[in-house]
Amino acid sequence: MTDWIGRTLSKVEIQKLLGRGGMAEVYLGRHTTLNRPVAVKILHSYLSEDETLLQRFRTEAQAVAAMRHPNIVQVFDFDTVEDHPYIVMELLEGASLADYLRTLRRAGRTLPPEATARLVAGLAAALDYAHARGIVHRDIKPANVMLRRASGPLDPEAPLPPDAEPVLTDF
Repeated sequence: MTDWIGRTLSKVEIQKLLGRGGMAEVYLGRHTTLNRPVAVKILHSYLSEDETLLQRFRTEAQAVAAMRHPNIVQVFDFDTVEDHPYIVMELLEGASLADYLRTLRRAGRTLPPEATARLVAGLAAALDYAHARGIVHRDIKPANVMLRRASGPLDPEAPLPPDAEPVLTDF
């Protein structure tokens, strides 16, 4: 495994690992010229040799970069360094829907119907927007939905606030 922390990819300095998935690792980065935090998704090195997966990763970057919707993660850049493709995206600060639901379940609570309806409406709007452009997500699950608030961080222990919105990731 390559140690990306402390390295600079294009204009993004990699600061710390945020998470690992089946295809990639996601890092916190800082865009050096814009001076803002970003997320950097780097394809696992052992997958970089598989042309089919490489094309899928490239297609994800291009498809998402072409979309502008409040419930779809924004992609800022796509490039390759040392045969490792990576995507630079907006940093979504908050919990995944999977983590939020897990916290509720541990506390013996469930998501109220009105909050569920709000989240489903946001995700349906995102999917409708993507489908109208010929883009299919293929992996919709709570782990690929981030919850964000315009007014500050989300407290996973508190009821879902009215301004929490779902953002679809991992196309």
